[in-house]
Amino acid sequence: MAIVTTLRDAGGTLDSFVAYHLHHGFAHLFLFFDDPLDPGLERFAQHPKVTAIPHDSHLRRLWAGLPEYRTGGEFMDSEVMARQVFNAALAMDWARQKQCDWLLHIDADELFFTPRQSAMGHFSESHASA
Repeated sequence: MAIVTTLRDAGGTLDSFVAYHLHHGFAHLFLFFDDPLDPGLERFAQHPKVTAIPHDSHLRRLWAGLPEYRTGGEFMDSEVMARQVFNAALAMDWARQKQCDWLLHIDADELFFTPRQSAMGHFSESHASA
């Protein structure tokens, strides 16, 4: 299980967001920093269970290669939802490469909460009932 989020100015809450989700069974987090100068980017750049991606020219080139870009490319500078779609599409491929079966898209001010079971238990149960 992995998480993808596009964030800006998460501040100190980012540390707890990452720690909480890793503690609750997520194998990896893909953090897309809308501000390439965000201090969180440097804090998580070397974390083994986090991929920290700055919004820079390299990321924009990756977006341009996505099928989603054809319909949403014109909105990438004005709409955060367009960037979220592109980032989630990239993270889907990267999560597959890391052998993750599930990818959850949430914001950095949200958390995945299951009071009676682990995140893995939740997703395993969801998979079994599908």
